[in-house]
Amino acid sequence: MSSVEQWQKEIEEYEKQLFFQAKKKSPSGRQVIDESWTHYMDPIAIQLYQWIQSDFLQSTFQSTLQLEPDDSIAVRNEKQHLLHKELARTRLLALVQGGMSTHSNTALLTHLPLSLYVSKKALDKVGHFYQFTQTGGTAETILSLRLFIYSFLPKQVKYEEWRSLTKDGIACDQNEPMYLGKEDMVSEAVVKQLLKQIIRMSLYKQIGHRRVPFKRLLLGAYQASVSYKSMQSLTMDAQCFYKKRWLHRFSEY
Repeated sequence: MSSVEQWQKEIEEYEKQLFFQAKKKSPSGRQVIDESWTHYMDPIAIQLYQWIQSDFLQSTFQSTLQLEPDDSIAVRNEKQHLLHKELARTRLLALVQGGMSTHSNTALLTHLPLSLYVSKKALDKVGHFYQFTQTGGTAETILSLRLFIYSFLPKQVKYEEWRSLTKDGIACDQNEPMYLGKEDMVSEAVVKQLLKQIIRMSLYKQIGHRRVPFKRLLLGAYQASVSYKSMQSLTMDAQCFYKKRWLHRFSEY
């Protein structure tokens, strides 16, 4: 099986999982995507995202590894193997950072911004590998931001956003010099996920004041597991997104 065929199979399996997850109704029974009030958050999110992109640690996280359209199958497989190793180190970093988050009050308070920062850098690494970097202009920046937000959505609401995101990405790749896709990127579902993180951190702090045997060890192990799984899900989302765009840009699909 060629790498292209393997990619197609991986994307089909990924989209099939999203479809079945979408069949599971939200407990509240409400539509949580595209609340009208959220469009006020979009300009703020874009500015923060661009600031993270241009930070002074950019060179530390930037990978020089990049796939070329004319790479042979052997070279392509070798590059993908190296990418997987880099992403494995990123997941390990997320695990360590999550585990250390309960070590002190300062670590606890900085956990969420650090998690978002490392997640953003992981997306940059994958985008760069498939030649979809933010140097491409505003459209690529917005698509990258939408992918970043998408990765934090609950599983039940990912399917529709995935269809919209990939459609807009492919349209920009084909003939659109500017971003003409979906607006209102920051949804209620994302805000709820971030609030859950904040509430969890607050509960950790409350437990930290109680005399519970091995409390820091247990909380650290739990948060390390959560951080690792979150990074694992994010890197899978990113690879499927950029693989699908790569196939549409460089091969018959």
